[in-house]
Amino acid sequence: MNSPELRLSGSQSGSDNIITFSEVRPLKTLNNILRSIIYILGGGALLFITYLNLTGTAFMPLTDAELVSFETDNVLFYLVLMTFLACIISFGFFSFRNPHGFFPKSGVLLFFITGTVLYLGFGLYLIFRIPTDLRADAYAIYTAAGEIKKGNYSSLILDTATAEGTYASGYLAAYPHQIGITLILSLLLRVLPGLRYIFILNLILILLNNLLMLNISDALFHNDQINFMTVLLTFIMLPHFFLSIFCYGIIPGLTALLVSFLALIKFEETGNILHAVCAVFFGAFAVVLRSNYMIGVIAETILLLLIFLRSFENDRKKVVGRIRYIAAAVLLIAAMIIPNTALKIGIGNISGHNVTDSIPRSAWMAMGLSEGTRAEGWYNGYNYNTFRENGYDQKATDEAARALIGERLQAFRSDHDYAYTFFMRKLASTWSEPTFQSVWVGPQEASAGKIGGFLFKNIYSGGGAYDITCVICSIVYLVVLAGCVLFLAKSLIRRIQMLTDRYSHRDTVTVFTAFPILFLLGVFLFHLVWETKSLYVFSSVYMLLPLAAAGLSFTEK
Repeated sequence: MNSPELRLSGSQSGSDNIITFSEVRPLKTLNNILRSIIYILGGGALLFITYLNLTGTAFMPLTDAELVSFETDNVLFYLVLMTFLACIISFGFFSFRNPHGFFPKSGVLLFFITGTVLYLGFGLYLIFRIPTDLRADAYAIYTAAGEIKKGNYSSLILDTATAEGTYASGYLAAYPHQIGITLILSLLLRVLPGLRYIFILNLILILLNNLLMLNISDALFHNDQINFMTVLLTFIMLPHFFLSIFCYGIIPGLTALLVSFLALIKFEETGNILHAVCAVFFGAFAVVLRSNYMIGVIAETILLLLIFLRSFENDRKKVVGRIRYIAAAVLLIAAMIIPNTALKIGIGNISGHNVTDSIPRSAWMAMGLSEGTRAEGWYNGYNYNTFRENGYDQKATDEAARALIGERLQAFRSDHDYAYTFFMRKLASTWSEPTFQSVWVGPQEASAGKIGGFLFKNIYSGGGAYDITCVICSIVYLVVLAGCVLFLAKSLIRRIQMLTDRYSHRDTVTVFTAFPILFLLGVFLFHLVWETKSLYVFSSVYMLLPLAAAGLSFTEK
């Protein structure tokens, strides 16, 4: 075999010099290895999450205390699940038998528009029939935003915080990662007359998320059957609907990440630098709104690396064409760091209070590895209490947290049964709670008398309608997981057929189908050691919908 040859040549037309490679198999192999690792690890996480949801359900009682209980699913649940799954798969099968599908592009758009109108109607009914009561961190952020709008920066002063450190004036000083959403909310409060209108804005963004998901599905698969299934799944994903009345940055952050991802797909297709700028800008905006979306931006950066390696398969690809992927990746990395840092410095200069010395990351990890009254690894107050007990000294808090982490790791090493129980309960409470706390974050039983309409009043008071909502959410969640497992299985079979020359068509599955899997894997690993909540992982599950639709659709395209 000849060794790889690098040749620099110029064209007679005076175009830019190009580098051609006579053999790029090492780079192609590296690209395939990295993609395989992503699918193997991500597929493993996906199968494990599916296992958790098939063997039980985490239940969130609608009490002010954030408690999690575990329940075993009964036979009736599995019968309903199998019936629903059979209906979905049957639809895909009969669509496959019709070469044009049941729903051409015009039909998909009509279905989306009809569903959007109904969704909007139910959403507005919910928003105008409930009290605008916020709790926990959402209340603290909203209060701080209102204070900043009036020029009051007490939320940035640590010594004004109470012992609990959750809803006090010094909230942002202790939790500066919330500064981005707080400042944006403060700006919105200058133009919107009240919280209810912010809920309406949330609802509009949810509908935009569904539209973006349809466009992402079309960009990934170019198939109307899959597009229709994607639209159907977005409409029946009830947690997305209930989060419209949660003022915490999860919904707008998800919108920004979806725009960034779609722009990245377009950038790879067209090479238009404006698409890359759009991807970087909205990636940065997502991180500003919710720092957890940094995991999604990291996933985008890894995808750009894969695209860069794959670009060498084209022998006559211009050097500039390759470098742009690396440049975009570097800008995405900067987007994760610079905006939030600039906001902290800027608000510190304006207010005269330094907000860079906050609770260290080690304290969050220590809490994520500790027991708690809510569930294993959930918030138990350790991070703030330790920070306060050490006189708000970041270094001393870090040393105390690292010591606790060492103790916890030693406890896990010395008792494997305890370690197994701890992490299984932590993972189950995070990944098998099908509502993702979307109902719990709304008005509680104490506010039930203020809720209009029997249905929503019954849901938010924890009545039978709430139990039914949990069952529906659980069934839809399992259908999404099953669809993703089927998609991975189809991809694996097709890959094997290609390797054995039994599949004559070129592999048309874009590298971007790895993004939802990579995002899920990142969130899974992060919350394995960090403080966790089922609320935090919703976005990564929502991102799976196009893959689930592809898995549930019977099509060769």
